[in-house]
This record gives sequence, structure tokens and C-alpha cells, in this order.
Amino acid sequence: MDLAGRQSAGGAEMKEREREAARRMALPELAPLATPFSLQITPAGQCNFRCLYCWQSLPGEALARKFKKQMLDFELFTRAIDGCAGFGEPLRMILFAGLGEPLMHPRIDRMVAYARQSGVTLRVDLLTNASLLTREMSDRLIEAGLDRLRISIQGLTTDKYKKICGSDISFEQILENIAYFYRQRKNTSVYVKIIDCALGDGEEARFREIFSPISDECAVEYLSPFVREIDYSTLQEGFRGTFRNGGVPGGSRACPLTFYMVSILADGRVAPWCTADIATIYGDVGEKTIPEIWRSEAVREFQRMQLTGRAQNPVCGRCFVPEYNVRQGDCLNGYEEEILARLE
Repeated sequence: MDLAGRQSAGGAEMKEREREAARRMALPELAPLATPFSLQITPAGQCNFRCLYCWQSLPGEALARKFKKQMLDFELFTRAIDGCAGFGEPLRMILFAGLGEPLMHPRIDRMVAYARQSGVTLRVDLLTNASLLTREMSDRLIEAGLDRLRISIQGLTTDKYKKICGSDISFEQILENIAYFYRQRKNTSVYVKIIDCALGDGEEARFREIFSPISDECAVEYLSPFVREIDYSTLQEGFRGTFRNGGVPGGSRACPLTFYMVSILADGRVAPWCTADIATIYGDVGEKTIPEIWRSEAVREFQRMQLTGRAQNPVCGRCFVPEYNVRQGDCLNGYEEEILARLE
């Protein structure tokens, strides 16, 4: 098979992996899951941006209370990935993201390669601000077999970047980074997003005009009040904290993410998917495998709490995620008693 044929076949395989990994099933009918759909990993507990809508923009003391600045130990990471074989079926996705910028980890490409070659997941994604997406980094991630690169854009000018994320990064440099990756990407798909508060009036069309040629998909996401210490009305005129992302108006009484996603923090602790505040700790990958933790009473008790009233947990009780980030097939309203019975 010639090069074009190999690339075409590889592209078809990538698309099939993406379709299978993205296929949504009705969560109320499946919960509790024997294997979580996705595992989120925080490789770097720090970020080089201080975006105004993110917990990273909080003052030093407030930020320090939320998490420690550290890198996930590579040996601990490989131990966690190896342990996922204990599920008996693959995760739908491993996502490198979390509470920092993944590309700050010096071995991030090796992490991606290890996860991709492990056989424990259908897809490997990475979310980045693209400021560190140099040509060398791009080549390493592509060679590692990354399935999907997600890029978060903070404006359409250098001045807007300075305003939104406090960085002197050149917007033209961001464009050059993404364009190079897109040209060289082989089997990696590229998704570019921007939050609406980073766009000026009438700029959505320009955003799509700029990024459509250098991405497989681009989209505008909506500002949501995930960090309680931030006054979001100062970021977007007329912001009222109303549901805007589509899906389930009013959200889900229980947090669906608790039932299909689990997260490894940069220190190796395992938690639910949480935004700025961690609601509970399930365990530690230095002591138990992810399957052992997922099957533990700690996880089941946390799920029961979600179903009987998440306000029982002080962090969950004031979290907006279930109100803003719930897809139709994930809403658990009306299924609480049924799922509770299955949990027993």
C-alpha cells in the first residue's frame, strides 16, 4: 500500500475509534457502570495562563488551597494505566487535562504514547491552550499517536489574550502552532474551541473563518459559573448564570459525571471529575488500581449521596456543573430509586 493509501486507512481507523468512543448510551439505564466511560488525568498541577474565568486567576492563597503545583510522577502514571487492564473492557477515553496545562509536563508525549499503546482505552485526547505547542512538541504528540487534540482559544488578537489570560503570548504564534500541527497531524483530529466571553461583538464568524481551515472542528462554548469565587458578571455583560449550553434545562439533580468519569490528580489521588474544588477523594493510585478504586465502597457511597441529595456534600451542594453541563442522555432525574436499588 502506498503512503496515501496508508494515511487513508489510518484515518478511517481513527474515525472509527472516535465514533465508538463518542457513542452515547443512556446513562440512567446503565448506571452503575462496571467500567467508567472516561478517565481524566492531570499531568501538570500548574498552568502558564491565568484566564479570568478559571480558578487559575484566583489570588495566590486561594489558588494554593485548591491544589498543589506539582507534576504527576511518570512511574505512578504507568502504574495507573497498567492497572486499568483490570476492567476487562477498554475505557472509551483517556483525557489529559485537569487542573493545569498538560504540555507543561516534560514527559507528556511519553504519557500519551503509553496510554495509546496500552490497549486500555479506545481514544486518547489532550486539552491544551496551545501556547507550548511548538513544532517539536507537535511532532512528538503526533508520533505518540494522540487521537484528538483539543485547543482552547482565549481571543482573536494578542491584546485580547493579554486581557483574558494575562499572557504576552502572540496570537499569531498560537495560529502558527496550530497550523503546523494540523498540517502534520496524520491520524490526530483537531478540535478548536473558544469561550463566548473571549469574543467581541460579531467575532464568531471571524473565529470560524480563521480556524475552520486549520481544524477538523471548531466551536463556541458558553461561559458557565464553575468557580464560585469569581464574579462572572464582570466578564460578560448581562450574564445571569442561566442555562445556555443546550441539553437539559435546569440540569440533573444528581451529578451524572460521578457515574461515568473518574479523575487522577497530579499527586496520584483519585477523585470524581470536579472543577475548582474536590468534593471527595476515592483513593490513591499508589495504593490501589483504578478498577479497585472504581469498585470501592467510597465510590458507591458518593454515588448514593448524589442520588439522595448532593447538598449533603458541601462542595457538591454549591457546584453548578449538574445545572450547566448535562446532556439529555445523562440526566438521572426520575431514575434515582432505580439506580439506588442497582447500587445495592
